Amino acid sequence: GPTIDGKSITITSSNPDDPCVVAATVFIGHMFHIENVDSSMILDGITIRNTHWFGFDGACVPNQRSPDGRNGISLLGGSMQIYNASPTIRNVMFIDCSAGGGSGSNNCGTGGDGGWAGYGRGGAVGIDSGSSPVFKNCKFIGCYAYGGNGGNGDTSANTPGHGGTWGDPNGSWVFRFIPEDHD
Repeated sequence: GPTIDGKSITITSSNPDDPCVVAATVFIGHMFHIENVDSSMILDGITIRNTHWFGFDGACVPNQRSPDGRNGISLLGGSMQIYNASPTIRNVMFIDCSAGGGSGSNNCGTGGDGGWAGYGRGGAVGIDSGSSPVFKNCKFIGCYAYGGNGGNGDTSANTPGHGGTWGDPNGSWVFRFIPEDHD
């Protein structure tokens, strides 16, 4: 998808105040990466739909020194990632977008722990702590984020490995939030 880094540009439909035009100006499956911009970077009057991104699952590698499983990869934002940026986002519809974390691998050797689950944050939009975007008249419909599953620890050793996870030592950590339709 488009990467906007340090540029004060405007991406808009032909009539961003007309809901019919907004609904007809559609980006499908595209991730927007927005970095190092201020409020003069504007996204106005479009629909972002059916964008689903997932972190990779952890995997053991040949000749790995540690018996522990590898962690799943985390993902910030299903259709838009905002880093060190404060764009203006108006009249944008986010429909059926998701972000998912990868699952941790099972242990990679005797007594090893399972890999941790990767997190998924921001089903539609992921915003880092250095950003302050402004959202006005936007709708988020059917968007969600979820974490991966933690890998299994080895239970065959005298000192068994632990299951890998961010929260629950016995299973996966999953966060699912499906917001209502909001203006």
